[in-house]
Amino acid sequence: APQVYTWCYHDQSSIVYPDSGDGVSIELSVLEPPDFQYQAAFGAVFEKLVLARNVSFPPFSPAWQVEGFPIYYYDAVQFSITPTLPAGIELESDAGQIRPDPPDQQLLALMSYTIKAQSVFDLQKAREVSLSLTVQEPGYCALQSIKSTEALLACTLHDANNFYNE
Repeated sequence: APQVYTWCYHDQSSIVYPDSGDGVSIELSVLEPPDFQYQAAFGAVFEKLVLARNVSFPPFSPAWQVEGFPIYYYDAVQFSITPTLPAGIELESDAGQIRPDPPDQQLLALMSYTIKAQSVFDLQKAREVSLSLTVQEPGYCALQSIKSTEALLACTLHDANNFYNE
């Protein structure tokens, strides 16, 4: 894109062009981060992460609504999460990746979390997303029916790609 340079003067966080007394004031500010969701390395987007105990998972990364974000240095954001994640599951504050590696014996009931992407250059500019997270057994079976000579079980498995398989 072509760049145009012009003479103007600054008045706090705005510029005035032209720099005569009849100039137009243009407010300068950092834009809010765009909307985002969380996705796995293979591209599937999640609002609910079901992690299996004792199974390793790839990181989940923010997928920005604006392709290529952050584009400029002043687009930089810091990520935070509330409430605090359980042991072994971390949120990288710079990249926003969720790195799940729950301890061997850890199980976690479904909880809702709020992840905030906040501008580094203007703390009032932020975007939030809600995400649910649970750590369950890698698989479980439940008795569906029983007859005198047979029993029917239904089993659910959670694999490392965060899918439900039945």
